[in-house]
Amino acid sequence: MLIHVLDYRLSCDCRSAARFNKAIKVLCCVSVKASFTLVLEVFKGAVKANECLQKVKSMLHCSFCEDWAFLPNSQYPLDAPASLLRCDCRHKCPGKTACCVGPIWSGPIFCTDFISSIIDKLSAKKKTPNSVWQSTASLLSLVLEEAHCRGRRPSTLKRENEDGNERECKRMRNSDWKPNESTESICVEKSPKPNKVELHQTPPFYFSLHQRHSGRGRGRVPRADAAVIRLREADFCASRTHFDPCAIRTNAPPTEIWRLLGMM
Repeated sequence: MLIHVLDYRLSCDCRSAARFNKAIKVLCCVSVKASFTLVLEVFKGAVKANECLQKVKSMLHCSFCEDWAFLPNSQYPLDAPASLLRCDCRHKCPGKTACCVGPIWSGPIFCTDFISSIIDKLSAKKKTPNSVWQSTASLLSLVLEEAHCRGRRPSTLKRENEDGNERECKRMRNSDWKPNESTESICVEKSPKPNKVELHQTPPFYFSLHQRHSGRGRGRVPRADAAVIRLREADFCASRTHFDPCAIRTNAPPTEIWRLLGMM
């Protein structure tokens, strides 16, 4: 979980807009090198402003496994806030394992309809090949894939969606991941689905594979595409992220991520 996403959520300070009875909605956020672009939609009304304020929450972050949980907006203190985390580091590790971050923006940072409309308009205006347009279209396509953060697709979908998924899996399977007996048995196992993140909502944070693996001497790091395949086969939602080429966005618990990828 890196600082780029936190910067976006900290910059979405809807409390400033609520002072003027206005609410905000994050349509898109794009990071290119050291700069980022944030697109917001503003609504008027005290009721909408109060509803938007409910999306500003504090976050509990585990310093050992990088698990996280948003704290509920309440004026009463919690007896055991660490119990909101999906990990058991508080029982295995000594001392204080979790720290409080925020308040930060807990709502979505992508709007798929808005991003799709931009891609359609760019495609309609494209007349001649242009390197700038191609790079922009490639970036927006990756952002749209990240916004959807799909899981394993059911067999009841349309044929064109299945063909698109097959092409995507074929592209990702060209990576260096070769399944063995241990990984196949892990993927077949029924993994507990997390109840902290709604499946229809994009996971709010991403995990860096190289940061977790750095200095641990556990062999080769799986590529991001291969990691996405493994997590989707385990019935989790997963996708790459444009924030970091060596990171993935998923709703799987951190311990489950490292177990499936063989990086525990």
